[in-house]
Amino acid sequence: MHNDEFDKEIDWQAFAPPPEAMNYGEDALPKLQLDAKQQKKLKRSGRRRIVRHVMLWLMIVLLALSGTIAALAFVAAGRMNIAPMDSTHAGIARRPASSALVTTILVLGVDDGHRADALMLVSIDHRTATLRLTSIARDTLVRFPCGAMHRINETKVGRNGSGSLAARIVAENFSIRIDHYIMLDYNAFADIIDAMGGIAVPMTAREINYLTSRTWLRRYLNANDLHRQMEQDGTVWLNGQAAQMFTRIRTLDDDFMRGSRQRIVVNAMLQRLRQNPLLLVPLMTNALPGVYTSMSTPRVMSLALGAPLFAVYRVAEHRIPAPGTFRHETRRGQFVTVANFADNARLLRAFVYGE
Repeated sequence: MHNDEFDKEIDWQAFAPPPEAMNYGEDALPKLQLDAKQQKKLKRSGRRRIVRHVMLWLMIVLLALSGTIAALAFVAAGRMNIAPMDSTHAGIARRPASSALVTTILVLGVDDGHRADALMLVSIDHRTATLRLTSIARDTLVRFPCGAMHRINETKVGRNGSGSLAARIVAENFSIRIDHYIMLDYNAFADIIDAMGGIAVPMTAREINYLTSRTWLRRYLNANDLHRQMEQDGTVWLNGQAAQMFTRIRTLDDDFMRGSRQRIVVNAMLQRLRQNPLLLVPLMTNALPGVYTSMSTPRVMSLALGAPLFAVYRVAEHRIPAPGTFRHETRRGQFVTVANFADNARLLRAFVYGE
């Protein structure tokens, strides 16, 4: 049956909703109403999510740094020259009781005659996060294993492990345990500072004048430039050779000031590492072949891994002989420092171990 109604043209617009009903903007959507407690919970959730992302990235960075430092430690252990202590000397040097949380390392600066021209006992105190530096005056009269008395800088050392004799002498005369020694000549010392790009050293006008007039460095250093640097912030920028010469100044004053300058340079090196820990990279990869040590390869790696941490340890200083515990004499035409061993041993152990 034919229906005329279906023959009519259909007006589809009639079926469309009114324009105001097609407004899908924000105003047309139902709003989620949150009370104050729910809003606070939502904010906390967002903050926790941000913290989790930050912690994740920090963990990634720390893992990458740890891997880098471990690789550097492995390189450092391979580049250093391992020379274990002679068994006879080691048995005596390591005999005095000590704390397991304090590591003592005798650092020996060797001159051209293979003598211990500079001696410093470095104690790493893990209990108090402290590096303790003890300079030993090179003219100090000590008893050698043979029973004879000599100045401590007459101790012969070499690159075959004979640094263990110096460790034994220090241990016996001052009743202190020596866990390890590190030995380097002055060229190796200069190389280490050059690998760091130099260091800023506090200096006096007299020291500047000495370096620029009474040493071979006068051909390379400009006194006026150094004085201007000192007047600005009290420090002078020194390369390896200049810093090495600074540590050897002695005729300007005395052996105790010489030891003080050596501690000043060590502090300047630590400060440089605090400012830029990445300097450990060239230091471990380029400057260690001239260094000799009694430490085992695992021990070298352990110390290398801890280097970034040790650099921020507090630094304490001491000297041997301590003030009021010595006298100066001339024996066999030599100027010597005669120390009271009992007093210095007691003061040293108190400084190193807190006894």
